[in-house]
Amino acid sequence: INTGCSASDDVVITNSQPQTAIALTGTPEICGGVATLIGNAPGLGESGLWTMVDATGTIVNPTSNNTTVSGLKSGTNTFRWTLSKGTSTTCSSFADVSIDNNMVTANAFTSNNISCDATASLTGNDPSIQLATGLWTVSTGATISNSTSFAITASNLAPDNNIFTWTVTRGTCNASASVTITNNQAIAAVGG
Repeated sequence: INTGCSASDDVVITNSQPQTAIALTGTPEICGGVATLIGNAPGLGESGLWTMVDATGTIVNPTSNNTTVSGLKSGTNTFRWTLSKGTSTTCSSFADVSIDNNMVTANAFTSNNISCDATASLTGNDPSIQLATGLWTVSTGATISNSTSFAITASNLAPDNNIFTWTVTRGTCNASASVTITNNQAIAAVGG
């Protein structure tokens, strides 16, 4: 039997799903200094936020989809771009991006800058501590015992100045330090 009565109610369902977050960088490798973070722009009703997942540093403007970051630790730094949407119920989407800080340092030493026998001992800083490699070069034709070892001996130094350069490399980043050894070996006189 139909009594002619009916009841209804409206239910409003709000889609709080944000767009898919995208995180990029224009600087996937840095040698110290500043890096860029690039995320897709928040859509209507969305907000964005950069956070550090496994990183150190300062995010200049964490709520801007395009910002810079400085003070990164050595090695890989991972950042997250999160897009959020909704009021009573918040939904979010995030994406991560990594930046490698491959900054290195180089130091070169010798115990004696003067050689009287055309030989020298030199030491550079150990590059393995920086997860890097090292290479000795020389401005003259001197012989280097092992050019990739941080501690070397050199022989057959040319007369006067011999400039030895220790270069430490990690990724595309490098640093160099030089030391000059002066060869004052006396030249034997030829009698006649």
